[in-house]
Amino acid sequence: MIQPAFKKPQSINTFPTELTTIIAANLSYNTCRSCALLSRDWFEVTRPETFRYLRNGYCDELDFQEFTDFLRDSLYIRQYVRELCLWNKEREFVLQASLLYPLLQLLPKLKIITCNDSKFSLNPRPLDVIPTPISLHRLDFSIRGKYFRSPGLIDCLRLFSTIEELRINLFTMSSNYNTYQLTEDTFKQFPISHLEVKSIDIQGWCADDTARFMADLLSKTQTVHSLRSLRYFCGSDNHEHTLEYFIRKVGRNLHHCDLTLLPYALHHDEGALESVAWKFISTCTSLMSFTLRGVVTRDLWRSFMEILLKVPRSCRAFTFVINHPYGDRVRVSELGLLDWVRTEDILAKFTKIKQVSFLVDGTERERDEVGSIVKENLPNLQRRGLLHFGIVPKYQ
Repeated sequence: MIQPAFKKPQSINTFPTELTTIIAANLSYNTCRSCALLSRDWFEVTRPETFRYLRNGYCDELDFQEFTDFLRDSLYIRQYVRELCLWNKEREFVLQASLLYPLLQLLPKLKIITCNDSKFSLNPRPLDVIPTPISLHRLDFSIRGKYFRSPGLIDCLRLFSTIEELRINLFTMSSNYNTYQLTEDTFKQFPISHLEVKSIDIQGWCADDTARFMADLLSKTQTVHSLRSLRYFCGSDNHEHTLEYFIRKVGRNLHHCDLTLLPYALHHDEGALESVAWKFISTCTSLMSFTLRGVVTRDLWRSFMEILLKVPRSCRAFTFVINHPYGDRVRVSELGLLDWVRTEDILAKFTKIKQVSFLVDGTERERDEVGSIVKENLPNLQRRGLLHFGIVPKYQ
């Protein structure tokens, strides 16, 4: 009996490099790590993706320096790192630019930095050398409130030349803030005028204080000319004036504005916002798209409409993000009670409008239910093919 010839499985290296690169790039991080254990060939193919993301939890300065020394001796790792997550395990440890800069110098392909539970010093240690600013795609700081107002934060920001997206989250409500104030001497000691931020995302329960401090800081940089996108969490009863302050300082050239509104934080008379407080939106003459988020009720929807009355008529796209009530499903039935006639009248005034989107923080079924209600109540927009529906991405 003739046995069929056994064909030895082909090695992954027999495929074109371009193909294996595409395969590895489309695998999840955990899958890449598993494939790397199959063989030496698979390790070589998946190594760029396996070491794409690096996470380090440090307790003190010695831990941080040991991590830096490890990367300095590990060329096969550091040349592939594109995303770095620094996690502070020790609450008393403060992040210093003098520690961060040597680490960044070792990572030539780095695009994203996430610093969780960050703390910054009132008396940062000076750098041994004049830093060469680094370009980043995203910088994400989660900061405890009392550590926010500090020259240490400015010292870290001046390490960068361009930040495509700056995310800042003050996640502690505390009266124990640093009382540090920005002065001309601050900007002489920490020159930051070269910094360009193109998009900023300010979140957290202390967003008002964050926004005012960042407005004063960024107004001394190239961000005045480069900022194109603002996302802001309106978590207090003073947010309109804070937004006006921020936009007046650095936001005149905004192309996109994304606001999260909470019902209890709104100044309202029978559910409507004070018209005067939102006139500053009309100064953003370059605005192209506008997003409003919230747990939609009739009062909040009327507030949305009051805001839209101030948006420049040049705006071409609107997005309404319908979030979950805490511990509850999206209350789809309440959408039928909104003032849809006024909504359609207001949106009709935007002659250049190209799209009106409704995103649901829920399931596909809830998206479809919202879609059927909106289509029924906004027939003119539906007829023009302007309505779009979707689900909120997880990262939002």
